[in-house]
Amino acid sequence: MAKGRKPRVVDLTRRITHEMSNFPGEPRPGFIRFSGLDDVGFRCRQILMPTHFGTHADAYSHFLPALIRRKIIMLGLDLPSVHPKEYKKVHEMLFRGGVAVTEGLINLSRLPRGEVFFVGLPLTLAGLDGSPIRAVAIVGDSRGL
Repeated sequence: MAKGRKPRVVDLTRRITHEMSNFPGEPRPGFIRFSGLDDVGFRCRQILMPTHFGTHADAYSHFLPALIRRKIIMLGLDLPSVHPKEYKKVHEMLFRGGVAVTEGLINLSRLPRGEVFFVGLPLTLAGLDGSPIRAVAIVGDSRGL
């Protein structure tokens, strides 16, 4: 991160809507109202969506656990998947190399070249193959945090 520059947070998370584009074959998310102010005194909705929708992290169990020659620890993309047709092969290669995969990011053009501090926290969903995340990058001098 750039030393001497005031730190700032860049939001990299896509807003989830029913209309947003998705990976071919994936169902769109649904937001189902199951209580309202008139019924029970509070509003609450159920969310139905694939674990790999919008901005998300892929767990290694998403594909079978090639060789990565660079010292890459995470690949972040502004695409719904790592490759439009060879996604299985590319995921397997990355995961075998110990590379974490985060897909569906936005605002990557707002990031400086070089190193940034990335935060992408998946939900603690037991035994699943991925999770939606809230993704942000902290750029600037991290000593000011």
